[in-house]
Amino acid sequence: MDPPLAGPGQTVEITGLDFPGLEVVELRVVTGSGAVPLVDTVSADSGYFREIVTLPTGIEAGIWELRANALDGSAASTSTRS
Repeated sequence: MDPPLAGPGQTVEITGLDFPGLEVVELRVVTGSGAVPLVDTVSADSGYFREIVTLPTGIEAGIWELRANALDGSAASTSTRS
């Protein structure tokens, strides 16, 4: 995620590598209140994806996790602080 620190209402770039090619990948923010869907994307043949999203204004500030989950079970996550 770029920038690595972002909060509610800010725009971030999310990239992923090494996912299965042409696979749907669900992007979500997980806070203490639960998971908030951001967007679904499809990885390229190479397993790469890139999305620019605005974080919802309703997510709670603090420490949260960004998760990318492919339908085949592949997953990646990163924790950040807003």
